[in-house]
Amino acid sequence: MNKAMLLACAAAAGISGAAMADTTIDFDSLPGGTVASDQYRALGVVFGGNWLVMGPGPFTNPVTGDNSVSIFNPDAPGENYLVSIDFVIPGTDTPAAVPFFAFTATDASSPNTNFFMRAYNPQGFEIGFAGRLVEADGVYNPEVDPELIFTAPEGQSIARIEVTVSALEGNRVVEGDNFRFGPLIVPPCGPADVGAAGGATGYDHVLDNNDFIAFINLFFAQDPLADRGGVGGFPGSDGAWDNNDFIVFINQFFAGC
Repeated sequence: MNKAMLLACAAAAGISGAAMADTTIDFDSLPGGTVASDQYRALGVVFGGNWLVMGPGPFTNPVTGDNSVSIFNPDAPGENYLVSIDFVIPGTDTPAAVPFFAFTATDASSPNTNFFMRAYNPQGFEIGFAGRLVEADGVYNPEVDPELIFTAPEGQSIARIEVTVSALEGNRVVEGDNFRFGPLIVPPCGPADVGAAGGATGYDHVLDNNDFIAFINLFFAQDPLADRGGVGGFPGSDGAWDNNDFIVFINQFFAGC
């Protein structure tokens, strides 16, 4: 079997993101020589560390388009290196998460360079990884350079990715392209965030009239989510749907996110 085989953990067995709505960052919007950082915040992604945009040019190996990125320690290319990716609500610093991510490593400076992408949930716990050995062939070959994909285990989501580049000898540099990820999962904006567009039950990280509409519907449906106030308007569930629930909800709403 080719040495470029995936080294995915058991949690990622059988993974696939092809059928999901996703976003791909191909780095073509940035000029060569730029370090990718928060330029893609509007898409919900912040890169940390040295993601150096390469291209266009004859020594660039993109998957699509003209540009790729190289990951390495700019102060000491011969040292092992770590970079990161954090997901945020687009245009903000508020953490978000995704169900899957993918990236294609296309080349390395040294043969048999180890490339690992480790996934962390919103609580900061590692939930799995995807990785492989990257060859120094000097050209992108889809048969040798497969896309790495990791899907979060059921009930989990990915808030942060840490990428490591290591090798036994030579420079630790990996080139890659097309960072792809699944639809952003936006966290609720506090306990009063119970409504989404049109007053539908759900959350959208915004406190507005939709939350009041959704709460009223939940209240009259005697949904447990609306049972949040006890005697005296203190927070807590008491098995009754009355004014105390409205008092607590209103206090939670005006407390903000």
